[in-house]
Amino acid sequence: HGTHCAGTIAAVGDNGIGVAGVSWHTKVAALKWIDAMGSGQTFAAVEAVLYANMMDFDVTSNSWHIWDENSEALRDAIDISEPLFVNAAGNSWWDMDVSIDYPTSYDLDNMLTVAATDHNDNLVNEYNWGSNYGLTTVDVAAPGLDIYSTMPNNSYANNSGTSMACPHVA
Repeated sequence: HGTHCAGTIAAVGDNGIGVAGVSWHTKVAALKWIDAMGSGQTFAAVEAVLYANMMDFDVTSNSWHIWDENSEALRDAIDISEPLFVNAAGNSWWDMDVSIDYPTSYDLDNMLTVAATDHNDNLVNEYNWGSNYGLTTVDVAAPGLDIYSTMPNNSYANNSGTSMACPHVA
């Protein structure tokens, strides 16, 4: 998941190998706080956000969510951060103006929430998932269906979701 997102952001282009990212000369730092099963603790998310702020990152790409845990510590960490916090909207076909999911449900000035579009620039609504949306909670949409990018062990694959749209914007 992280390797795919990182490749979408910064895979070197014009070299005849694999794919080209959106920004070929971008430095990427991986702040891993989620395990291989996709689980992590909110305190670790807070630490990652604060670390990015301490390291003076310009932008963070956040293809994760905490479900319905409204953590004041996480909200505050994002709120005080200098980096633009680019956030994946989620893949449940929910209207985020009425549903709760964090960090998407935080209304913060330094946060940009990204929905996923298909090849026709429509919100993705596939048979088994759909991009979350919302007039006030979701700010922008980007390609998120069948995105070809880097994978571990020098390989490449297609993945779909707002997790793939988020790095396009970041």
